[in-house]
Amino acid sequence: MRGVDRAVKQELLLSFAVRLREGYFGRGRQVGAATVEQGLRHVAQASVLAGYGDPHKTYGAHKLDLPFQNLLKAFRDKDPAPEPKLALPVDTIAYIQAAYGNDPRPKAQAIGDLVTVAFYYLLRVGEYAYPDDPSKRRRTVQFRQRDVTFRRNGRVLSHNSPLAALLQADSATLWMD
Repeated sequence: MRGVDRAVKQELLLSFAVRLREGYFGRGRQVGAATVEQGLRHVAQASVLAGYGDPHKTYGAHKLDLPFQNLLKAFRDKDPAPEPKLALPVDTIAYIQAAYGNDPRPKAQAIGDLVTVAFYYLLRVGEYAYPDDPSKRRRTVQFRQRDVTFRRNGRVLSHNSPLAALLQADSATLWMD
């Protein structure tokens, strides 16, 4: 967009931000202000890497230009408040251990043991548990699929493996950032 006035570039980028917000470039679902901000940042970064200036910031400025600040603030104000998810109560794990831990079948016992070990040694560190005192509850941090690695005989199993193959795993690792 060499030779195009800065005001026109900004108007185009603002229009892109609005279309992105409305879901025009996705599946028709409105996206949050953070997604729009990230999209603007990527476009600006591509512009800078191509040897052009940053279209949404004045050279040397730390903040976005006022039209972008106002647009993003309006989007943030209209975004719904985040809904915190309650973490898994410890009673659930105790129930699973009681139901499966004393089962005569080795596979059921293994399930009970694995759930208990995973919870107390991995998930609790990831703040999946909450104390009995409701005032001390924290927001849950969700684990993602890419945070889990399944192995069988030392080989990593693909996340795309069928359920039957994943159930044959002899170890699992849960990675935390």
